[in-house]
Amino acid sequence: MYKHIVVGGTFDGLHKGHTYLLTKTFASGARVTIGLTSEAYIRRFKKGKDITPHSKRYQALTSWLRHQGVAERTMIVPLDNRWGSTIIAQDIDAIAVTRDNRTTADEINMLRHERGLPPLAIVEVELIPAEDQRTISSTRMREGEIDGEGRLLLPDSLRPELQRPLGKILESSGIKQAVLKNRDNVVIAVGDVTTETVFLCGVKPALAIIDLQVERKPYQPFESFKFPKEYTIVRVKSGPGYIAKAAIEAVEAWASGIRERKRIVLVIDGEEDLLTLPVIVHAPIGSIVYYGHPPSTGREGLVEVVVTKEKKTEVARLLTRFT
Repeated sequence: MYKHIVVGGTFDGLHKGHTYLLTKTFASGARVTIGLTSEAYIRRFKKGKDITPHSKRYQALTSWLRHQGVAERTMIVPLDNRWGSTIIAQDIDAIAVTRDNRTTADEINMLRHERGLPPLAIVEVELIPAEDQRTISSTRMREGEIDGEGRLLLPDSLRPELQRPLGKILESSGIKQAVLKNRDNVVIAVGDVTTETVFLCGVKPALAIIDLQVERKPYQPFESFKFPKEYTIVRVKSGPGYIAKAAIEAVEAWASGIRERKRIVLVIDGEEDLLTLPVIVHAPIGSIVYYGHPPSTGREGLVEVVVTKEKKTEVARLLTRFT
């Protein structure tokens, strides 16, 4: 462990990538100095970006340090340029960086050499990917692509499109007949009321996705309902407003086992609505997907989607807009 290590950054939003960098820094040094970019730095190097004021970033950082129990080992100093005091300080022996700012550490060591100072050991910390495998960044958070944990968020521009039905809307009188007609197909039900409806029609869906809620309120029927023994219950966290990678992987796992006629109930901790999209993308061609069309859209009912190659392409394009 180094005696004194430094790390610098803007730490806007204090996301998962930031906390990982800081955690690795504290694991590498007994004392840690954090250079937090100042307002002057932002005006000079990040002009035009909607960055949180220094005081609020400082407050968020100190709160995290206290929560981690490392505040007493830390000094936070304002950073007005890329190097701060590292090019002249004699009591520092290491610097923590990521791939994105490794060149800054190399510059610092070059400038220290010119001043007759020993080079700093460079601790390079890997970047943390979001669920789309692109790096988590404050810029992506500000643009609404991801949250601080790297989860993909639903962009506001996509909400109107998702309110349009992806297939045929079935109204109450025709639902049972339509569902029974497709009982020999691979049937998928997304939503608690939809799943209950499909079962009441006498059809066992190959995949059911529920979140034990309707309109954000607990849904009573599934508290006592026992799924048949052939169903495997899988629990995953996803939503609201984002699609978790683990949920997509669970859908993919179900699709890969479709030939073995595996039946799965995916219980979502969060909200299941958006999972209709990856379901259509990964379901076999010819599958029938049912999901609810809410009253707020002006036309309540059950949406019936026949999975075709064209429908998969259409929905896959919608999914790309989450990234």
